[in-house]
Amino acid sequence: MNVEQGLILIVDDNEDNRRLLARRVVQMGHRVETAVNGRLALEKINATPYDLILLDIMMPELNGFELLAHLKAHKTHHRIPVIVISAANEEDSSIKAIQMGAEDFLPKPYNKHLLQARVSASLAKKRLRDQEQAYQQALEAANKAKTEFISFVSHELKSPMTSIKGYTHLLLGSNVGPLNELQTDFLETITRNVNRMSRLVSDLEDIARIETGNLRLEMQEVRLPELVEEIVKSIQAQVTAKKQALTVNTSPDLPHVWGDRFRLSQVLSNLVSNANKYTPDEGRIEIGVERINGRYAPPTHITLTAQPHIHIAVRDTGIGIRPEDQQTIFDKFFRANDEATHTIPGTGLGLNITKNLIELHNGHIWCESQYRHGTTFHILLPALDQLSN
Repeated sequence: MNVEQGLILIVDDNEDNRRLLARRVVQMGHRVETAVNGRLALEKINATPYDLILLDIMMPELNGFELLAHLKAHKTHHRIPVIVISAANEEDSSIKAIQMGAEDFLPKPYNKHLLQARVSASLAKKRLRDQEQAYQQALEAANKAKTEFISFVSHELKSPMTSIKGYTHLLLGSNVGPLNELQTDFLETITRNVNRMSRLVSDLEDIARIETGNLRLEMQEVRLPELVEEIVKSIQAQVTAKKQALTVNTSPDLPHVWGDRFRLSQVLSNLVSNANKYTPDEGRIEIGVERINGRYAPPTHITLTAQPHIHIAVRDTGIGIRPEDQQTIFDKFFRANDEATHTIPGTGLGLNITKNLIELHNGHIWCESQYRHGTTFHILLPALDQLSN
């Protein structure tokens, strides 16, 4: 069969019109079937995958408008292009059909050149749509397979890693005998790398849950100042080791936010940990938390509701982010191609997970950075209005 050939259904209650139209369409190289009314046409459409329908409007037993409505409401038939046939004095009917979803219209009497042009154009557009749908389905299948693979691998890695961590801990604790300095160094190297692998597995599990819609949030009232204080305590040793200055500024009487405390802690821990890793010795890190009102002007791509919001900013005087990287910083597996970051460990998943978690909280996140001078990550979260709650 010619790749340009299509299977076309002609629906018209007038036998002369059907024969004339069928003959011309066959001369164009297409296959043709016919129906004398909308009811019979619908039966044929349910049984046969047509590439195009040429549809008369005025017919008994389910007219053209009624058949068109049936097709456009169907989960698969709505993809079949329809060219409506109408007399020159039925312009309003053609317009109505187009508004209902018809691909095009063909006036009577038929002009064979116009007929060929409109049939060819409609079939070409359908083929493009079919290709796009096939590509989309293939992409979705590939993404599903990838997500399932990630989930499987993450699950299978957890058990052996738990064993490695447990036995390494026993060895380091001299539970099976004393260790010399070299043995201790080896075991500490194992511990560091297993911990890195654990973080990667945890990140992969989060990505899989997010992409499959299986990440569940345990929502509750969260006091951000308490959360920030806990995060500062947890990272203080790393900050002190690099002689960095870490300051926290929180507005008084901050309203609570409605969120998953563990996941919000994960978000802020990731941002503060990044600030620590990418800021040189004796640099500065600042965490700011404030309530904002309607006068606050976020970036133009963000639209805020009238609800009060909490603004969180994590600033550092670190190495910064190149301008060309700032649009992709939240992409999965993104790692900047920068000499200054090559020695810093990371999975390239943390910021992608962070962005998804913030969006699951109906919030927004973005970054501002001056290369080699520092970066600020901004978060906006809806605040709980204590008076209305």
